[in-house]
Amino acid sequence: MPVKISKPLKFLWFLFLSLVLCFHVYGVTVGAHYYPWYRTWNFVLNQTVRALPAIGPYDTSNPAVASQHLDQAAYAGIDVFFLEWTGPNPSDTGRIESEYDIDYGFLPALNSKPYVKYCIFYDQAIRMDIKWGLKVPSSFDFDKSNVYNTFVSDLYHIQTKYFSDWKYFRVNGSPVVWLYLERIYSGNWRGAITQVRNNAGWNIYLIADDLWNTLAPAPRRWRWSYFDAISCYGIGIDPNYYPDGANVRTVADVAIPVYTNWANWVTWEGKDFFWPLMAQYDDDHLSRRDPLGEFYSDSKSDFSYFAQRIRSLITDWEYVTVTSFNEWYETSAVEACSTPGYPYKYNWGWDFLSVLREIF
Repeated sequence: MPVKISKPLKFLWFLFLSLVLCFHVYGVTVGAHYYPWYRTWNFVLNQTVRALPAIGPYDTSNPAVASQHLDQAAYAGIDVFFLEWTGPNPSDTGRIESEYDIDYGFLPALNSKPYVKYCIFYDQAIRMDIKWGLKVPSSFDFDKSNVYNTFVSDLYHIQTKYFSDWKYFRVNGSPVVWLYLERIYSGNWRGAITQVRNNAGWNIYLIADDLWNTLAPAPRRWRWSYFDAISCYGIGIDPNYYPDGANVRTVADVAIPVYTNWANWVTWEGKDFFWPLMAQYDDDHLSRRDPLGEFYSDSKSDFSYFAQRIRSLITDWEYVTVTSFNEWYETSAVEACSTPGYPYKYNWGWDFLSVLREIF
């Protein structure tokens, strides 16, 4: 006969599991980029996406979806979700922005299953495009008053809305914000960063998306003084430096020496380095995209090769950032996948999650 567990015991068991899953005593901190911007109609095979999630096409404004994602994150040992942020809720652009799905989909699920921490990944390219019609690189020119003022206002909004949440990701007590494509900042970006820090009321921790293999790290040290950590979105490697359609092992062999060099420079300057990791990338099905840059994992061992090489270089107290948990448009997701009848690179099951679980 099944034993009935009392409500107090259920609560204590849930609390114990939450603490175990949320706080590890030691180990690499694994973060993954998370996209709260989907509706079921976004998943059109071979048009918008090349592969399908195992849970089927989904709507990220539904907490039940995030709940399943949190279960997968717990299985994989993912510690942090970097949440894509394209604008506030209520919207100031006339469309629903990702903060809507954060507020109504992700955070309600996280409140029930506090398995990960989260922080904001500030996508300035989309934000300035939708709000002001500015394209890259103009959207990163801080001599434009609308860029400068929107950036400062957005970061203040993020601070006041999220930083007091105990589930918000902090490094040494400081709440974290990822800054996309910082490497192409121009104009008075230093003034904007300084104003953000002065406005914060917190010792804000800023991760700069600065790494790129064609840029020498040494001359960029003057930029790093404005930030707390250096990393990159994706792999940070110009697609001309590996064959289009390459296996991820080939990409790893190109990337690892770059990461090692940058990590040495970054840590020498007293900053943290977030090691990039990516299973694959494919956006050829999307219009107006660079035809170069695709690479794939053709087996679980291929992605494991990349992850193991990084793990062998880092200590238990360092950081890995995975692109991505669920960027399905670019086929970079590690989320559990099921696309029956398709080759492994579009039908990897739970393998990519298992790699993270086994290696980190």
